[in-house]
Amino acid sequence: MGRRNWLFAGSRAGGERAAAIYTVVQTCKANGVDPQAYIADVIARVAGDWPTSRCSS
Repeated sequence: MGRRNWLFAGSRAGGERAAAIYTVVQTCKANGVDPQAYIADVIARVAGDWPTSRCSS
C-alpha cells in the first residue's frame, strides 16, 4: 500500500482516513488478528453504545 494508492484517495482528508484504516489493518496482521473480525467487533461495540437519537435516517 502506499505511494500510488494515495493518488486515488479523492482528497487530503480521504488520504488521511485511508492511512488510518491501512494502519489498523497492518497492525492487526502484525499481531496475528483477523482485521475484518477486529473492525467488525469495534463497529459493533461502538454501535451498541450509540444512542438511537443520534442515528440519522
